[in-house]
Amino acid sequence: MKLFTAAIALMMFGSTMAAAPVMQKRENVDATRINLKIRRLQLVDQLLPVLMTPAQLKAILPAVEKARQQEVDLEARELRELKAIEVDLDKELKAAIEKGILPSDEIDAKLAKLTEVFKLGRQVLVGSNVNAILTAMKANLSEGQLKAAAGSLNPLILNPNADPAAMSQDDKLRAWIQLVLLDRAVYDLLVEMSLKKD
Repeated sequence: MKLFTAAIALMMFGSTMAAAPVMQKRENVDATRINLKIRRLQLVDQLLPVLMTPAQLKAILPAVEKARQQEVDLEARELRELKAIEVDLDKELKAAIEKGILPSDEIDAKLAKLTEVFKLGRQVLVGSNVNAILTAMKANLSEGQLKAAAGSLNPLILNPNADPAAMSQDDKLRAWIQLVLLDRAVYDLLVEMSLKKD
Protein backbone atom coordinates (compact mmCIF):
# COMPACT_ATOMS: atom_id res chain seq x y z
CA MET A 1 0.00 0.00 0.00
CA LYS A 2 2.87 2.39 0.77
CA LEU A 3 4.28 1.67 -2.66
CA PHE A 4 0.95 2.56 -4.25
CA THR A 5 0.84 5.87 -2.33
CA ALA A 6 4.36 6.75 -3.48
CA ALA A 7 3.52 5.86 -7.06
CA ILE A 8 0.44 8.11 -7.02
CA ALA A 9 2.54 10.93 -5.60
CA LEU A 10 5.13 10.49 -8.36
CA MET A 11 2.41 10.61 -11.01
CA MET A 12 1.68 14.24 -10.26
CA PHE A 13 5.06 15.21 -11.67
CA GLY A 14 4.22 14.13 -15.21
CA SER A 15 1.28 15.91 -16.76
CA THR A 16 0.46 13.03 -19.09
CA MET A 17 0.47 10.51 -16.25
CA ALA A 18 -1.50 12.80 -13.95
CA ALA A 19 -4.14 13.42 -16.58
CA ALA A 20 -4.39 9.81 -17.74
CA PRO A 21 -2.93 7.17 -15.41
CA VAL A 22 -4.22 4.46 -17.73
CA MET A 23 -1.70 4.10 -20.53
CA GLN A 24 -3.30 4.65 -23.90
CA LYS A 25 -1.81 3.62 -27.24
CA ARG A 26 -2.38 7.10 -28.62
CA GLU A 27 -3.46 10.40 -27.23
CA ASN A 28 -7.00 11.55 -27.86
CA VAL A 29 -6.13 14.70 -29.80
CA ASP A 30 -9.71 15.97 -29.94
CA ALA A 31 -10.21 15.72 -26.18
CA THR A 32 -6.86 17.44 -25.53
CA ARG A 33 -7.73 20.29 -27.89
CA ILE A 34 -11.19 20.83 -26.37
CA ASN A 35 -9.91 20.60 -22.79
CA LEU A 36 -7.26 23.20 -23.59
CA LYS A 37 -9.97 25.54 -24.88
CA ILE A 38 -11.95 25.02 -21.66
CA ARG A 39 -8.87 25.79 -19.57
CA ARG A 40 -8.07 28.88 -21.63
CA LEU A 41 -11.61 30.17 -21.03
CA GLN A 42 -11.20 29.59 -17.29
CA LEU A 43 -7.93 31.53 -17.36
CA VAL A 44 -9.41 34.38 -19.41
CA ASP A 45 -12.17 34.57 -16.79
CA GLN A 46 -9.44 35.29 -14.22
CA LEU A 47 -7.30 37.58 -16.39
CA LEU A 48 -9.86 39.94 -17.92
CA PRO A 49 -11.16 41.46 -14.64
CA VAL A 50 -7.59 42.61 -13.84
CA LEU A 51 -7.73 44.86 -16.94
CA MET A 52 -4.06 44.48 -17.84
CA THR A 53 -3.04 46.47 -20.90
CA PRO A 54 -0.90 44.91 -23.64
CA ALA A 55 2.05 46.95 -22.34
CA GLN A 56 1.54 45.61 -18.81
CA LEU A 57 1.25 42.06 -20.09
CA LYS A 58 4.50 42.48 -22.02
CA ALA A 59 6.15 43.75 -18.84
CA ILE A 60 5.22 40.69 -16.76
CA LEU A 61 5.71 38.13 -19.54
CA PRO A 62 9.49 37.73 -18.97
CA ALA A 63 8.89 36.62 -15.35
CA VAL A 64 6.19 34.17 -16.48
CA GLU A 65 8.41 32.87 -19.29
CA LYS A 66 11.33 32.37 -16.91
CA ALA A 67 9.07 30.45 -14.50
CA ARG A 68 7.84 28.30 -17.37
CA GLN A 69 11.39 27.45 -18.46
CA GLN A 70 12.45 26.63 -14.91
CA GLU A 71 9.54 24.20 -14.64
CA VAL A 72 10.59 22.52 -17.90
CA ASP A 73 14.16 22.25 -16.59
CA LEU A 74 12.94 20.78 -13.29
CA GLU A 75 10.84 18.19 -15.11
CA ALA A 76 13.89 17.19 -17.17
CA ARG A 77 15.86 16.63 -13.94
CA GLU A 78 12.97 14.65 -12.46
CA LEU A 79 12.81 12.49 -15.58
CA ARG A 80 16.52 11.70 -15.26
CA GLU A 81 15.89 10.59 -11.66
CA LEU A 82 12.98 8.39 -12.78
CA LYS A 83 15.03 6.82 -15.58
CA ALA A 84 17.75 6.02 -13.05
CA ILE A 85 15.37 3.66 -11.19
CA GLU A 86 13.65 2.20 -14.25
CA VAL A 87 15.81 -0.95 -14.28
CA ASP A 88 14.91 -1.57 -10.63
CA LEU A 89 11.22 -1.06 -11.42
CA ASP A 90 11.43 -3.56 -14.28
CA LYS A 91 13.03 -6.17 -12.00
CA GLU A 92 10.40 -5.64 -9.30
CA LEU A 93 7.56 -5.89 -11.86
CA LYS A 94 8.99 -9.06 -13.38
CA ALA A 95 9.35 -10.71 -9.96
CA ALA A 96 5.83 -9.62 -8.97
CA ILE A 97 4.14 -10.80 -12.18
CA GLU A 98 6.09 -14.01 -12.77
CA LYS A 99 6.74 -15.16 -9.21
CA GLY A 100 4.10 -13.38 -7.13
CA ILE A 101 6.77 -11.56 -5.07
CA LEU A 102 5.60 -8.36 -3.40
CA PRO A 103 7.57 -5.18 -4.18
CA SER A 104 10.60 -4.93 -1.88
CA ASP A 105 11.08 -2.54 1.01
CA GLU A 106 14.10 -1.22 -0.88
CA ILE A 107 12.08 -0.06 -3.90
CA ASP A 108 9.43 1.31 -1.55
CA ALA A 109 12.09 3.37 0.24
CA LYS A 110 13.55 4.60 -3.07
CA LEU A 111 10.14 5.75 -4.29
CA ALA A 112 9.31 7.43 -0.97
CA LYS A 113 12.63 9.31 -1.02
CA LEU A 114 12.17 10.34 -4.65
CA THR A 115 8.66 11.57 -3.92
CA GLU A 116 9.93 13.73 -1.08
CA VAL A 117 12.78 15.15 -3.18
CA PHE A 118 10.38 15.97 -6.03
CA LYS A 119 7.87 17.57 -3.66
CA LEU A 120 10.48 19.76 -1.99
CA GLY A 121 11.97 20.80 -5.34
CA ARG A 122 8.52 21.79 -6.61
CA GLN A 123 7.70 23.77 -3.48
CA VAL A 124 10.96 25.73 -3.65
CA LEU A 125 10.57 26.44 -7.37
CA VAL A 126 6.92 27.51 -7.10
CA GLY A 127 7.69 29.82 -4.16
CA SER A 128 10.56 31.45 -6.02
CA ASN A 129 8.58 31.88 -9.23
CA VAL A 130 5.52 33.27 -7.45
CA ASN A 131 7.67 35.90 -5.70
CA ALA A 132 9.38 36.89 -8.98
CA ILE A 133 6.04 37.32 -10.77
CA LEU A 134 4.57 39.20 -7.79
CA THR A 135 7.50 41.65 -7.99
CA ALA A 136 6.86 42.15 -11.71
CA MET A 137 3.14 42.70 -11.10
CA LYS A 138 3.74 45.25 -8.34
CA ALA A 139 6.16 47.15 -10.59
CA ASN A 140 3.73 47.34 -13.50
CA LEU A 141 0.12 47.14 -12.28
CA SER A 142 -1.93 49.71 -10.42
CA GLU A 143 -3.16 49.16 -6.88
CA GLY A 144 -6.67 48.66 -8.24
CA GLN A 145 -5.49 45.96 -10.64
CA LEU A 146 -3.60 44.17 -7.87
CA LYS A 147 -6.70 44.31 -5.69
CA ALA A 148 -8.81 42.89 -8.53
CA ALA A 149 -6.40 39.97 -8.99
CA ALA A 150 -6.24 39.30 -5.24
CA GLY A 151 -10.02 39.27 -4.96
CA SER A 152 -10.91 37.30 -8.07
CA LEU A 153 -10.13 33.82 -6.80
CA ASN A 154 -11.06 31.92 -3.67
CA PRO A 155 -7.69 31.14 -1.97
CA LEU A 156 -9.27 28.08 -0.35
CA ILE A 157 -8.89 26.34 -3.72
CA LEU A 158 -5.15 26.28 -3.09
CA ASN A 159 -5.27 25.76 0.66
CA PRO A 160 -8.58 24.54 2.15
CA ASN A 161 -7.25 25.26 5.65
CA ALA A 162 -6.48 28.93 4.94
CA ASP A 163 -8.40 31.72 6.64
CA PRO A 164 -9.12 34.27 3.87
CA ALA A 165 -9.94 36.93 6.46
CA ALA A 166 -6.46 36.58 7.93
CA MET A 167 -4.70 36.63 4.55
CA SER A 168 -2.96 39.77 3.34
CA GLN A 169 -3.44 41.05 -0.19
CA ASP A 170 0.02 39.68 -1.04
CA ASP A 171 -0.98 36.24 0.23
CA LYS A 172 -4.06 36.30 -2.01
CA LEU A 173 -1.99 37.54 -4.94
CA ARG A 174 0.46 34.68 -4.43
CA ALA A 175 -2.44 32.21 -4.58
CA TRP A 176 -3.75 33.89 -7.76
CA ILE A 177 -0.32 33.82 -9.37
CA GLN A 178 0.17 30.15 -8.54
CA LEU A 179 -3.24 29.13 -9.87
CA VAL A 180 -3.41 31.48 -12.87
CA LEU A 181 -0.03 32.80 -14.02
CA LEU A 182 1.82 29.54 -13.35
CA ASP A 183 -0.79 27.47 -15.19
CA ARG A 184 0.72 25.62 -18.15
CA ALA A 185 -1.88 27.00 -20.53
CA VAL A 186 -1.48 30.67 -19.61
CA TYR A 187 1.74 31.72 -21.36
CA ASP A 188 0.49 31.51 -24.95
CA LEU A 189 -2.72 33.20 -23.85
CA LEU A 190 -0.78 36.10 -22.30
CA VAL A 191 1.27 36.46 -25.47
CA GLU A 192 -1.90 36.62 -27.59
CA MET A 193 -3.48 39.17 -25.25
CA SER A 194 -0.31 41.28 -25.25
CA LEU A 195 -0.41 41.57 -29.05
CA LYS A 196 -3.89 43.08 -28.99
CA LYS A 197 -4.00 46.76 -29.97
CA ASP A 198 -4.85 49.20 -27.18
